[in-house]
Amino acid sequence: MNCFSMSPDEAIRRQGSIGKPTMFTQARLVDGEGKEVPEVPKDQLRELCLRARHVCKGCWNNPTATAAAFDRDGWLHTGDMARCDDEGFFYIVGRSKDMFISGSVNVYPVEIEAELLRCPAVRDAAVIGASDPKWGEVGVAFVVPSSSTIPSADELRNFLADKIARYKLPRDFIFVDAPPCTA
Repeated sequence: MNCFSMSPDEAIRRQGSIGKPTMFTQARLVDGEGKEVPEVPKDQLRELCLRARHVCKGCWNNPTATAAAFDRDGWLHTGDMARCDDEGFFYIVGRSKDMFISGSVNVYPVEIEAELLRCPAVRDAAVIGASDPKWGEVGVAFVVPSSSTIPSADELRNFLADKIARYKLPRDFIFVDAPPCTA
């Protein structure tokens, strides 16, 4: 909040974006070692870091958490996984803790779920990582169909094929009346 903004026209043109950093706010994307990655390929996400006087000074009465959240240069590591387009608009795609690793690549279920929810045959969806002997983990999608006609796994894979990278495609689709939900 108070770190990004955009006009109403930009909000329509850049649907899903949180906007550009506001005046006096610095934002950058960093890799797993905290190094800035100026140009991130579309299908590779990085952690969003912020630096500004209004962001926060630390975690209340918790110097250990403060030390973990801020680097030595004063950047707050948000834990948000994001991308930035060629015009400087940022997009939050998931959280660093909400992921699974498939073939040494980070996969964020929220990105897959968002695309599944665009499918007319899907009312709701939840994706989790499941153990796999070859890849370590693979995606499994729990899907609530939008009607009594249940789409096939191949139909959903085909729907996703041009929207997400191949390694992110769920291996299995399990059709349910309600998605598995936890706190």
